[in-house]
Amino acid sequence: AGAAVVGKITQERAHNLVDHAESLLSLLALDQITSAYTLKERLERIPAFLLILKDNPQVNTVYVGYDNGDAFFVVQLNTPQLREIYHAPEGALYFIRNIRQTTSQETQQEDCFYLFADQHLQPTQSPFTLRYDPRTEPWYHNALQQKGAAVSQPYALSLKPLIGITMSVRADRAVVAMDLP
Repeated sequence: AGAAVVGKITQERAHNLVDHAESLLSLLALDQITSAYTLKERLERIPAFLLILKDNPQVNTVYVGYDNGDAFFVVQLNTPQLREIYHAPEGALYFIRNIRQTTSQETQQEDCFYLFADQHLQPTQSPFTLRYDPRTEPWYHNALQQKGAAVSQPYALSLKPLIGITMSVRADRAVVAMDLP
């Protein structure tokens, strides 16, 4: 009987987590970030991302995939594993990655930054070499095909040796998402 109670509590916690994450994503889908097509506009919306990440330690990445193939990510560097993956310098709290598709569609430009507690943004090189287009990702397609939040099956989260789920919600010209390891 004890195992059944623990299972029920675990299941209720999982449902609460998913419901809470869906609420956060629904709010983010209404944010100006979903129609921000310049780096300046996107960086101005970082406080919305930080609010989600600071208040929800179970979320480690919040991102937007745009209908033109651009992407904008904010990663909370809250574990030694993530700090190593993102080559984070001492004191960096977040890694920010902005991907812009170029007109040739064969290349892309990236702007990457570390964000520190004093709100200092330090430009850095991308630690990744892979080409990325959010429109090819399952989380993007899943959000376009349903109302409300799409919840992925557990999988190895991209660029991280972590298992988790991605939740995503369709916005007007973008999809907002978050990883929950």
